[in-house]
Amino acid sequence: HKLNGKLLPRVASTKYLGVHFDENLSWASHIELITSKISKSAGIICRLKQILPNSVLHTLYNSLIQPYLNYCAIVWAANNSYKLNSILLIQKRIIRVINRSNRLAHAAPLFKKCGILVINDIYKLQLAQFMFRFNHCMLPDCFSDFFVTNSSVHPYSTRQNKNLHVYSVHTKLRQNNVKFAGPKLWNSLTADEKSSVSLSTFTCRLKQKMLDKYI
Repeated sequence: HKLNGKLLPRVASTKYLGVHFDENLSWASHIELITSKISKSAGIICRLKQILPNSVLHTLYNSLIQPYLNYCAIVWAANNSYKLNSILLIQKRIIRVINRSNRLAHAAPLFKKCGILVINDIYKLQLAQFMFRFNHCMLPDCFSDFFVTNSSVHPYSTRQNKNLHVYSVHTKLRQNNVKFAGPKLWNSLTADEKSSVSLSTFTCRLKQKMLDKYI
């Protein structure tokens, strides 16, 4: 392929706006990078656990690890759990350190206690926020017709008429696409959640709902 007459070399992966894209869009290279970065930060927190209180360890997590997990998770974290398992294992390790728990302690209640979401739920929350913005006309104009309702696809009067249309897909790559996963997630939310008065209220409700499942 050429751009402005210049031959574009083929590469296995490339970095754009802080996200590493690989040729198969598996996000493997980006996940490996994130895992490496947060692993180093996790080592720092573990070494400091003997001299710092829990609250400061929690703050260090929010400062050194959370930003890497939050940045564009809607793009790269739409993967099967096994691809994100390396990140989740580090999260579990740190949450036990923050709470000074046994290294084999059940991690879910500790995540709930600290109000910290696991990587899979960080992705789901960001996807839900995107859908909230779409349904409340808070996205740029280029997304105005990105999703459609069932009523605009077929004329039949059903209870799902006002739901967003979920197109049929047959590959895992397409299932991870926002255009498929977004409507599917939005349709699964309750009417109260969808009608939240603001994005912050919506986020708080949904995050708490996720945390309440950590048992």
